[in-house]
Amino acid sequence: MNNDTSTDTHIAPPTLSSDEQRFLLDLSRRTIERYLTDGTTMAVDAEQVTEGMRRNARCFVTLHLKGALRGCIGYMAEDVPLIKSVIQSSISAATHDYRFPPLTLAELQLVSIEISVLTPSRRLHHNSVEDLLTKLEPGVHGVVLRCGGFTGLFLPQMWDHFEGENQIEAFLVNLSHKAGDSSGKLWRNSRAEYEVFEVVHFNDEEDTRE
Repeated sequence: MNNDTSTDTHIAPPTLSSDEQRFLLDLSRRTIERYLTDGTTMAVDAEQVTEGMRRNARCFVTLHLKGALRGCIGYMAEDVPLIKSVIQSSISAATHDYRFPPLTLAELQLVSIEISVLTPSRRLHHNSVEDLLTKLEPGVHGVVLRCGGFTGLFLPQMWDHFEGENQIEAFLVNLSHKAGDSSGKLWRNSRAEYEVFEVVHFNDEEDTRE
């Protein structure tokens, strides 16, 4: 395990106004529609782009259809403006998530879109498995697990899928699975490294569309 005992420091998620959030959600939907229609990428009027959207930030776009996941992919370059991250993540979530066939235009009318804007990741130092369990904050931390050639990432929203006194362990077992470890024990490996981050996330509600 890493012997550095320094603790994690919270970083405030980026602040976006409700108008900026609505703009990005609409942009995501229009981007997907354009790409599914003719394979081209949206051009955005520079006058519509606010300072917050120009700031470099990573993001994930998550698609849900009738409450079920229909695609989720992030654009993880840290030196790219948020608006570009949203455009690229939207296309990827709709067409490049290996777990699903490409989204159709008919489905697009029914899906809800969620955008998660990430803070920069920082190393979570821990001395032992027990120390790790005390430092992870359910519902707050997004987590990146790296060990050898394995890498897995969960957004903070994933904590909602796990409950009970063993919530953190269940979260880490499933994160190990996502990283490609069928045993679910990767998180206990002495060489495992962790990064944490927070997000601000917002969505257009699926039940507002017919």
